[in-house]
Amino acid sequence: MGNLQQFRDGTWEQIGKMRERRGRRAPTRVDDIIKRVMQNLDMPEDTALRGRALNSWGSIAQDASKHSRPLRFQGNTMVVSVSSSGWMNELALRKNELIKRLERDVGQGIVKDIRFQLERERREQD
Repeated sequence: MGNLQQFRDGTWEQIGKMRERRGRRAPTRVDDIIKRVMQNLDMPEDTALRGRALNSWGSIAQDASKHSRPLRFQGNTMVVSVSSSGWMNELALRKNELIKRLERDVGQGIVKDIRFQLERERREQD
């Protein structure tokens, strides 16, 4: 009964011991697996954080996210495509605020700058 109560309480250490006794390994956290895969692929540690920054653009930019989308990183600069010059100006005015929000979300130093480009400029580069 003691093992069952500890299991219900979420004691992962006890769960691991129970599995070891049965010949199984303890559960591995998903973030630990991802870190190992990234290390095996020789990917920089900040790659996952950059991906997180790109994925969080919708919540960071809020209403402006309907008119913009992050494309990629160039160094520590996030490149964002914008639908019109009006929205480009609006986002340029909010750039420092957006960088601060990104820092709170993914950590300092990941996004040091944001470069905005018009959607048609992106198509011409492709």
